[in-house]
Amino acid sequence: SWMFEMLPTSYRVRSACLVLFFWTAGTAVDVPILLIPGLHWKYAMVISMSPLLIVITLLVFVPESPRLLLHLSYDDEALQSLEKISRLNGTPLPPGQLVTEQEKEQICGTPPHKQKPNTNINTTGNDMAAFSDLFKGKDIRLTSILLSVIWFSLFFADFGMYIMTSEIFQLSHLPKEAGSAHNVYCTPLTRADMLSIMLTAISSFPGLMLFFLMMDWTGRRKAIAINSIAGAVFIGVLLVPGLKRVALTALLSAMRAVMTAAFKVLLVYTPEVYPTRLRSRGNSFQLAIGQVGTVLTPLAAQVLLRTSTQAGEAVYLGFCFLAGLAALFLPIETHSKAFKD
Repeated sequence: SWMFEMLPTSYRVRSACLVLFFWTAGTAVDVPILLIPGLHWKYAMVISMSPLLIVITLLVFVPESPRLLLHLSYDDEALQSLEKISRLNGTPLPPGQLVTEQEKEQICGTPPHKQKPNTNINTTGNDMAAFSDLFKGKDIRLTSILLSVIWFSLFFADFGMYIMTSEIFQLSHLPKEAGSAHNVYCTPLTRADMLSIMLTAISSFPGLMLFFLMMDWTGRRKAIAINSIAGAVFIGVLLVPGLKRVALTALLSAMRAVMTAAFKVLLVYTPEVYPTRLRSRGNSFQLAIGQVGTVLTPLAAQVLLRTSTQAGEAVYLGFCFLAGLAALFLPIETHSKAFKD
């Protein structure tokens, strides 16, 4: 959210793609670390989380959002933040007085072509948004509800893919009579399994290219819908019994690519669709909903999958399809639109 507020509309997609590239690279690097034979899970967690020390250090040098400070009537702090940004960019600030969009309209008047009835929420005022503001106004309320469905479904499916991939390869080594929930075997992954899992992790990069191409070509809503439904289709093919390793790896990789694309578009769309007053609150709420999905996904990716592989995969098919369907009904498209204040 912070990064997108600092960028003009024309640079938003390219900058998001660059940032999400490093996100994807971190994920692709982290998967092999977790699969190192004999590495204790505690040491794996320490290695995985060590880059957070760099993030905490760099946050000291990050300026606060001038939009938020100005909205909260911290005019001096907002100006100081802009001056810090201008020094970092080596570009002087334009002359004039720093005002909000609402103050500008009060001074200069609203152009006739921009006068529209406000069917959402009142974004004027200097107080922080309340949680209930996410559900005030027809468009904002519908957007918040549908985004909650999408965030839960995509987090459930996206993070479940990582767990389910290793589970599927482990289950492929079990004797047929071990498919019962009463006979759970601890089967180590083979070198071929690890190679297949790494290939599925690397397929996130084609997904990132798909994200970059579809963001402006189809718009945000359609990009989420198309990739989510495509993920459901690939999972549907997984339900076919007797798939060979090559076909299984190809399907999991394709599924990983489209789910990565859908997930990344969602990360861009959510801060774009909320006005400044609601942006932090809306992002936090949707992230919390998504985390509920990550907590519940092992029930399908491990418990249910070991009871019935088809039943576990069918659950992910349903959630992918649900996310795609919900995206089609989102009332606001943010493609090529400036942030709302």
